[in-house]
Amino acid sequence: MWRELDRPIDFDSPDPNLNPVVRPEFLDPPLTALGMQQCTSQRRLCATLSPQLVIVSPMLRCLQTAKLSFRDHVGKVPWVAHE
Repeated sequence: MWRELDRPIDFDSPDPNLNPVVRPEFLDPPLTALGMQQCTSQRRLCATLSPQLVIVSPMLRCLQTAKLSFRDHVGKVPWVAHE
């Protein structure tokens, strides 16, 4: 979009108006619809596992992936979000 508008991108700037890469939606994007479908299709396989602990990155799409894929283990084993 920036290039179509003939706007330069200043990759050194922390200002999201000058550097779109630092915008929050790029830094921690949510899971896509395809990603949600993939997690849902893996849920049955994940339900057959016997984890003692679920460790997941605190990034939004990682939390969403774990919650959808390991839904059957919520409340049964401890969950940790760790960088």
